[in-house]
Amino acid sequence: MFNSVLDQRKKWKLIYGEVLSAANPEFRNQLTYEDFVWGCECARSRAFSGAYSGAAFNAGPYAFTLLLVTIYVGLGLGSLEQAANGAGLVLCANILKDFVLPKFFKLKKYIICPYIDMANHVGINEAGNVVSFGTA
Repeated sequence: MFNSVLDQRKKWKLIYGEVLSAANPEFRNQLTYEDFVWGCECARSRAFSGAYSGAAFNAGPYAFTLLLVTIYVGLGLGSLEQAANGAGLVLCANILKDFVLPKFFKLKKYIICPYIDMANHVGINEAGNVVSFGTA
């Protein structure tokens, strides 16, 4: 654990230097190392990791696919079955990108979910208390 803490401190100092070198001069004077570490610790203590971090649903690729299917079938360039095969390929590619490849390559993504850290709290009146899952 001691070595892990030292490694983390080295990484944060390196990242802090990179942030300062990329920042404008006004920001450089405002961000202290202590504030930087505080922000990193806050984010790290609330972040979850996993192969799938999820994202807001993006209807763009599906709407574009629907448009292409409509044009393809509407102009008589091919059959509805052929267009459905193409639309199915888009769906399969999105599933592959979001679920399969991250697990295959063991990619971890870190996300912060507001309010999720309160899921194991009893927050009724003044009796609010932190509890473990499976116990009351």
